[in-house]
Amino acid sequence: MPTGYSLDLRTKIVAALENGSPQRNVAKRFSVSLSTVKRYWKLHKDKEDLSPKKPTKTRPNKVNWSEVLEFVKSNKDRTLREIGQNFKVSAFSIFYILKMSNFTFKKSRFYTKKETKTSAKNSLKKLVKSKINR
Repeated sequence: MPTGYSLDLRTKIVAALENGSPQRNVAKRFSVSLSTVKRYWKLHKDKEDLSPKKPTKTRPNKVNWSEVLEFVKSNKDRTLREIGQNFKVSAFSIFYILKMSNFTFKKSRFYTKKETKTSAKNSLKKLVKSKINR
């Protein structure tokens, strides 16, 4: 997790600005952005604390990732939508969990109604042709 610049650097930036250096020069000298220099100067003028703020807490996950991975391993023919419905999250959330866990799998082949009908017709035609040829 990224951290803010040290309090020492912040005070040096403000001290350089108090000595009359232009903000652009200070930004170049300390290798920070111009907006950072402006923000520190504004904090100093408003007499606010220059110290870096503590990072905010992150929100906990809705779903335990290990449970999702175990579920996917045991139910290989489920779609992302079906898995998401099982855990009450979106299909994209399941996709993200699987992607971040480097989990890849190939579903076993299943047939749609259309494919089943055409294959049944083809097999019936072959059967009829074989009986005619006898």
